[in-house]
Amino acid sequence: MKLKRFTPVFILLLSLVPSPALGQALRIERMAVSVDVVDREPVDVRDLFPSSLEKVYCFVEARDIISDTYLTFVWFYRDKEVAQVRLPVRKGPRWRTYSSKRIKGLKGHWRVEVRDEGGRTLRSIDFRVE
Repeated sequence: MKLKRFTPVFILLLSLVPSPALGQALRIERMAVSVDVVDREPVDVRDLFPSSLEKVYCFVEARDIISDTYLTFVWFYRDKEVAQVRLPVRKGPRWRTYSSKRIKGLKGHWRVEVRDEGGRTLRSIDFRVE
């Protein structure tokens, strides 16, 4: 009898706990734009890059991946889409990946969006080239 009284409370508590199984295949833990990626870690993370730099890297660390999937890095220059890079992410507690883009001489505002397989933007990051 006592268990029946607690059932609605238990269900309410479960609904408050975020779960990847409830529509989210993974969680983006970190996202950064950097000068390089070495040993699967971003090097020299910035939000402002010189126009003389050949390319930049957008690094992502995903967590709580419930099944093999793909992430798409969508690169924007001055709010115009200029590239899409689709990369695999494997099931598990953690996965790191990155995409790169040549920027040499392309001054102005840049943005990278990371999207799931359904096209939903999971996270975005802005940076400038001067």
